[in-house]
Amino acid sequence: GCVALEELYLSHNGITKMEGLSSLVNLRVLDVSSNKLTSVDDIPNLTQLEDLWLNDNQIESLEGFAEAVAGSREKLTTIYLENNPCVRILFSLLLEFSSVSTIS
Repeated sequence: GCVALEELYLSHNGITKMEGLSSLVNLRVLDVSSNKLTSVDDIPNLTQLEDLWLNDNQIESLEGFAEAVAGSREKLTTIYLENNPCVRILFSLLLEFSSVSTIS
């Protein structure tokens, strides 16, 4: 397999489901942006993951997201989620807090 693979760029491929990634335990960068993903799956084993690009997909909910990235919480420094339905929902909730002045 590709066990030694450290970076994987799969943007703009029409991908609808994350699968076949669990054996890529040395992955540091995973870019699945600009696809048709609706959820984040098959990455709990990726304990070396530092950058996760999920932007421009169709992810509607962050339910289960914490569990999905739990394995990489020590290393994960960057998560891109913009332009997903879940972000609009999150922003609308945050706007209800009077103390929040900036959201980007």
